[in-house]
Amino acid sequence: MHNIGGYQGIERFIASGQPYHTQHIQPILQKQQLSQVLDGSIAGVEENTKGTNQAIMERISKSHKEDIMKLAESISPQPNQKSKKNYHSEQWENNYRILIKFYKREGHTQVLEQHIEDGRKLGVWLIYQRQRKKIGKLTKNYERRLEDVGVMWEIFSERWEINYRLLVKFQKREGHANVPQRHTEENVKLGMWLKKQRQRKKIGKLDKGSEKKLEDIGVVWNIFFNEWESKYQLLLKFLKREGHSYVPLTHNEDSIMLGRWLEYQRILKKEKKLDKNFERKLEDVGVL
Repeated sequence: MHNIGGYQGIERFIASGQPYHTQHIQPILQKQQLSQVLDGSIAGVEENTKGTNQAIMERISKSHKEDIMKLAESISPQPNQKSKKNYHSEQWENNYRILIKFYKREGHTQVLEQHIEDGRKLGVWLIYQRQRKKIGKLTKNYERRLEDVGVMWEIFSERWEINYRLLVKFQKREGHANVPQRHTEENVKLGMWLKKQRQRKKIGKLDKGSEKKLEDIGVVWNIFFNEWESKYQLLLKFLKREGHSYVPLTHNEDSIMLGRWLEYQRILKKEKKLDKNFERKLEDVGVL
C-alpha cells in the first residue's frame, strides 16, 4: 500500500503521474482546502491520460482507491477550521497595515467607502468592522487597535469628519469656504452638505463643536450677508482705485455688475428695506 498521507504526500502522489480519478481525490481537496494549489496538477494529469473518464477508471487500481479514500476519511475537520481562522486573521492584519499606511499619509482614518488602497477596498472593510462591533462580534483586541488609530464607530460622526476634511481641502485650494451649492469634491456633494450644516445651525441642531470648527475655516452662516459683503469689498476696491464711490450703472467690477448692485441698494433704502448696518456701511464710503 502506498504511503500518501499529509499535504506533501498528496503533492508527490499527483506529481508521480499514477492513475487516479478526481472523484476520489476531491474529498481530500475539499477537506484540506488545497484546490487552488492542486487544480493545475489535476488538470495536467488528466490531460496527459488522453482518455475518457471510463478509460481512466479502468487504470485505477484497487489499492490506489483504498489509499486515497483512507486518507480522505482520516482527515479531521479541525485543521480546516484552524486554517480558515488563520486565513481571516492574516487578511485582517493585511488590511490593518494598509489602514496604518493610510493614516500615516493622511493624518486620519476617515476612509471614504469607495476608497481603494493597494488594490483593497479599505473603506468597505472599515464599514464591515463597524458592523461586527455593533453586533458584538469584533474582538476586543481588534477594537482597541482600530481605536488607537482614531477609528470612529458612529457612522454619522465619521461621515461628518470626512466631509469636513474635504471642506478644509476646498478652503485651502480656493482661499474661502463658500462652497457653491452644486459643487462636488471627490464625488461628495460638498455644497449640499454645507447647506445642510447651515440649516442645522438655524434650527439649533448643530452642536457647538462642529459650529466652531466650521467657523474656524471661514464658513459664513448667512449666505445673503456673505454675498452682500463680497460686493461691498468690490465697492471698496473701486473707491480705492477711482477715489470716489460714484459707480456708473453699467460698470462691472471683477465680472460683477457693481453699478446695478449699488442702484438696487438705493432702491431698498428708499423703500426702507435696507438693513441698517448695510445702510451705515454704504454711507461711510459716500454712497446714498
